[in-house]
Amino acid sequence: MSPSLVRLVGTASVVLCLAAAARAQDVRQAIADITFTGETGLAEAELKSLVLSHYGGLLPIARLMDVPDTVVRLLRGEGFRKATATPETVPAGTPGRALLVIKVTAGPRTVIKTLNVTGTSSVSATAVLARTGARVDGPFRERYISARLAEIRAELRKEGHYKAIAIPRTVFLENETQVNLTLHVDDGPQVEIKYLPSKSHLPDGPIADYIPITQEYSVEEDLLEDAVQAIVAGLRREGYWKASARHLQSTPEPGRLVITFEITRGKRYRIERVDVPNGLQLSRALIEAEPGLKPGAWFSEDRVSAGLRRVIQTNYWLNGYFEAFADPKFDETPGAGNAEGGVIVRPGIVEGVKATVTDVTFDLGPSPRVTAEMLRAEVSSKRGGPYVVSTALADQARILLYYEDHGYLTATVGITPAFNADRTQVTLTFPAHEGPQIRVGSMLVFGNAKLSRAEILRTIALVEGAPYSETARIESQLALMRTGNFRNAVITLEDRKEGETQQAISISVVEAPATSVGGGGGLEVASRPRSVVGGGSEERIEVSPRAFAELTRRNLGGRNGSLSFFSRISLRPPSVPEDPARDGKGFGFSEYRLSATYRERYAFQSDTDLLVGVTSEQAVRTTFNFVRQSFNADVVHQIRRRGISVTGGYALQFTDLFDERISKDERPDIDRLFPQVRLSFLSSGVAVDHRDDQIATTRGWFVTASGDLAMRQIGSEVGYTKTFMQGLYFRPLTSNRRLVLALRAQLGLARGFEREVPRLEEGGQNALGSDGQPVVDVVADLPASQRFFAGGGTTVRGFDVDRLGATEILNADGLSNGGNGLVILNAELRAVVGNVLSRPFAVVGFVDSGNVFKRAGEVDLGRLRGSVGLGARWDSPIGPLRFDLGRKLSQSIFVSGKREPKWGWHFSLGQTF
Repeated sequence: MSPSLVRLVGTASVVLCLAAAARAQDVRQAIADITFTGETGLAEAELKSLVLSHYGGLLPIARLMDVPDTVVRLLRGEGFRKATATPETVPAGTPGRALLVIKVTAGPRTVIKTLNVTGTSSVSATAVLARTGARVDGPFRERYISARLAEIRAELRKEGHYKAIAIPRTVFLENETQVNLTLHVDDGPQVEIKYLPSKSHLPDGPIADYIPITQEYSVEEDLLEDAVQAIVAGLRREGYWKASARHLQSTPEPGRLVITFEITRGKRYRIERVDVPNGLQLSRALIEAEPGLKPGAWFSEDRVSAGLRRVIQTNYWLNGYFEAFADPKFDETPGAGNAEGGVIVRPGIVEGVKATVTDVTFDLGPSPRVTAEMLRAEVSSKRGGPYVVSTALADQARILLYYEDHGYLTATVGITPAFNADRTQVTLTFPAHEGPQIRVGSMLVFGNAKLSRAEILRTIALVEGAPYSETARIESQLALMRTGNFRNAVITLEDRKEGETQQAISISVVEAPATSVGGGGGLEVASRPRSVVGGGSEERIEVSPRAFAELTRRNLGGRNGSLSFFSRISLRPPSVPEDPARDGKGFGFSEYRLSATYRERYAFQSDTDLLVGVTSEQAVRTTFNFVRQSFNADVVHQIRRRGISVTGGYALQFTDLFDERISKDERPDIDRLFPQVRLSFLSSGVAVDHRDDQIATTRGWFVTASGDLAMRQIGSEVGYTKTFMQGLYFRPLTSNRRLVLALRAQLGLARGFEREVPRLEEGGQNALGSDGQPVVDVVADLPASQRFFAGGGTTVRGFDVDRLGATEILNADGLSNGGNGLVILNAELRAVVGNVLSRPFAVVGFVDSGNVFKRAGEVDLGRLRGSVGLGARWDSPIGPLRFDLGRKLSQSIFVSGKREPKWGWHFSLGQTF
């Protein structure tokens, strides 16, 4: 962080935070500022910036005594080698506030008496002096000079001079007031890496996974030995059981070092069979089902051992055979030929006895405040169940965590299994000593200017007088950062005196700017259907400029509230096929979205977000355009430790359809009778998120379910119920997570409530039947804006946007009316294959399947349509750029006689799922 930015942070924060104790009265004071007196050597503002930069803009409240030492170290780095610093606190003029005053005696500044540049380097002596700023009779800025030399060394090593050095050498004179300085820069030899017999003999995967020389910029002996071991381990995982390698160094000419990795693969071995002895609890088939133990698979000791561990853990340890183990042996056989050998695996499984838990007891000492009944709920080991060592150890950890979460920070918990004579029965005893209970004492808040102390305390999980726990402290710190109101937030503990049971806490924050403005733009390229002269439709590629702007105001009223205004516009070329002079020329129809949203974090004194918003938007769909105004109010409650969020809300929407591309006689009745519709509905949902990353996921799963209920009783013109469920699963297939399997399933079901609607003539009068009575139509469907559509880059990629559906919902040209039933299934294999502009580049193979059905009861998995394809992903600075090319597994012919296109392509930002 630059000194100017640190000063800006300090000014914006208003308070530079630190806690000092007036020990006589044990009254804690907030430090309002830090000042320097005496002979500071540097300008006071510069010294203050250096100190704050060292601590990232926040003073270390819990380490007050470190600050003077830091001042001394920083001044020594600037050449004041005899500097001293003494702290004291003085009243700041505001009750409860103090100033931290550091009295500095910098002493004389060391100057450079003589200056030399030595060594053999491609970096000239002039360049070395210019970059380090060193000069005769100039100040000896040791820290700055060392940092610039380190940069020079790093640059040389990036160029292949892996033994380059760049260091200062000093001889101090006259009581360290002068220094003879030598800057030694030496390139060292140019390093070349060779492979014998060739690079192709290395294990599969990036070379850097085995030989990280170009990443570490080093050829130290330990690194080379590690590389040899990694090569051998990689080859043996691929079946080269007796592979070996070594590294050799030679200097064929001055200034050149050749490092050669000599690789001997030897035969490649397959598992011939697993020799399972009779009498085991397990069958041969169960053992051979393990990936590393399948006959015919390439043999790897590591995979065999891992497979046997899984067999022992799953089939023995979890069933009470706590002493079971495997001691595998391997016999070599001739194999299929000269280049291939065979291995007979003898697993050497020893089962031991099966033990059952006869009782679970607790030894809590006299008069415990935490009772056995309280702890029993934390224990998974049950009377009569199998004795599982891992479960018992997990029970011990959960009991200790229970104590710590309830303020018993010094609690100790043990585990004592007592076996009977033949070790088939065991009594588990958990001895525990709870110690004193620590409660949250005073909580000081520093650095807040706009957000009130009360609101900050309301946000966090720590409560004065409640038991203290480290879990609550960490959750509180994360909660403050999640509000978006702070650039930084740190919660630290004050030192407790011996015997104290109150834990004083300091909360130091740096507030984010109250107002933030953002914006951006780009181009959207998409294929869209349109009507053509004489009937029918065609696909046209459109290029539309897009732009957005956003304004957010935080900390409204000193609370965790923010108000955001968002606007987005996209200009599309006009679509007037009947007028070639204007068709596609310039810009016509505009898509836009304007919204204002109020958001309050941690509303209702809980981990709940409150959102209230209004939106006006105009957009294009495949078969219609629409304008919509809406109001929504939602609450989102988070159970973060379990990755669960529960939502509930209400929405009021007014939607007008226009430019429908399906003729009136092919539209659903509800679209003809309600082209302008008012919807009033309640919504709810639940999501469970256990992904390692929400954007670039490589492991984990995500499940969500949501539902809407629109009723005429609450103001909706039509009623319906709608449910949508989705599940995602991600599994890495390699240890470095460069190959990932991604799966997704979606299911949507909806049903409209019946409503009688008088039929109107073109003039607006009621239509009359033959009996002279008004004709009444019965509609039982969802409005177009609420029906399901599929096809496109985020659903089934062999189809264009909104062009996938059962024949009942498609018109003669294949345009979709949408439906009440949806099924989408996706599978992707994502492989990172390299870097483009130093950012990951991946290729993707995918299989998609799905369809949209007219009614929820008509969902038929036998009618799903599929596509396969390939894609590319680049992790650009603005997010993952994605291109997919999908091919339909079958083509349909529409009623009009037009055949579906075989291919679909999609370009967008972000992953498919």
